[in-house]
Amino acid sequence: MNKRTASACIMAVLTCMVSAQNPISISAEKDSVTQIIKSYTDSLALYKHQIDSLYEASRRQQSVRPVDERMLRLFMPLSFYNDVANRRFSLDSNSLDTYDYYNSSIDESLLNVYLYRPGLVAGIHKDEGRNITVAPETAIPATTQPNISEKTAMPDEAYVEKVPVMVRKPNFWKFTGSFKVTLTQNTFSSNWYQGGENNFNILNDHVLTLNYNNKQKVKWNNTLEIKLGLQTSKADTLHTLKTYNDLLRYTSNLSLQAIKKWDYSFTLIATTQNLKGYRSNDPVVYSDILSPLTVKLSAGMKYNLSMFKKKMNGLIDVAPLTYNWKYCGRKALVTRYGIAEGHHTMKDYGSSIRIETTTIFNPNISWKMRLYGYTTYKRAEVEIENTFNFKIGRYLTSTFYVYPRFDDNRKRDDHHGYWQFKEYMSFGLSYSL
Repeated sequence: MNKRTASACIMAVLTCMVSAQNPISISAEKDSVTQIIKSYTDSLALYKHQIDSLYEASRRQQSVRPVDERMLRLFMPLSFYNDVANRRFSLDSNSLDTYDYYNSSIDESLLNVYLYRPGLVAGIHKDEGRNITVAPETAIPATTQPNISEKTAMPDEAYVEKVPVMVRKPNFWKFTGSFKVTLTQNTFSSNWYQGGENNFNILNDHVLTLNYNNKQKVKWNNTLEIKLGLQTSKADTLHTLKTYNDLLRYTSNLSLQAIKKWDYSFTLIATTQNLKGYRSNDPVVYSDILSPLTVKLSAGMKYNLSMFKKKMNGLIDVAPLTYNWKYCGRKALVTRYGIAEGHHTMKDYGSSIRIETTTIFNPNISWKMRLYGYTTYKRAEVEIENTFNFKIGRYLTSTFYVYPRFDDNRKRDDHHGYWQFKEYMSFGLSYSL
């Protein structure tokens, strides 16, 4: 009897039962009975499908290739198996007959470890003579652990030389320096149509820096600048050598990080010169070492500047509180530098601003700018130093220097007023650390 015949019989029986109870409602309940029969046949089909699936899964499981238990030795904790050595050196023909491909490969691997890396062997396997057979995967317990009865006395492990470890403290100090020496020599014949004067110039421009940075919040930068330019001139009958550029300046800045690029800043700037300063054919000394000496102490906030994809770097230091102290050792020069006659020192208070930037246009051209302004709200000093460096080679460089300066504490000049100006261009040797 097939499925369709069984369904027809069941429908007939149910129809008769319903008709016997209530003949009048047969047509009304026909749809309900049909729905019941359909649900019943569907459940039978689903049950048959489940049985077929279970049978197919059981058939596939029985056809799974059994696992070779001998391979377990390669993945269990390494132990010494006597049967491996026995099969290798045995003279028994029966033993050699059972020395198949699997045993040969596994034994070769284990023997290599026993001979060349004995330190890796943990112990001797307890069931030394047990024969390894091939069994289905279900016969292998999931929690199989090797039984190690005792530690074997194996050869000492290979000697490993101890490498000395050197611990170095971090060095937060960084020293740099740049040295420039330029020479200029001019010679004219006595009948040169444009005229001229024979002269020889030498300019030394050296910068040394010693900076401290603990990579957290404290920075201490120290810079020493030395500039000394000497020249000879036959027109000057009083001086064999005289200076045309003389600067000795020390700048120290201690900064504590506040927020992001802003630091609390404390700055010391001390400025003087190296040698006596003269004018051509004039015996008067216009400047000398410590005549004058200017020291400025300031406290404020510093902003670390970085612009144009780090091609321009520098700082902006704004100091609302600045102490200015000036000393002049030569009595004849005290009034020239704003000090009262009969005194050697002067002090006042005010505010200052310092801007220093370095702009790199390309690897061979750079511009270094320094602007310093100080005011007591009665007088003011402004310095703008511009240095353009042109690298010609590894050690050759050319420098163009422009230095305007404003100081209304000096006597006013009829032509330039309170402004002063210095400019030079040089070519020579350069070396950096």
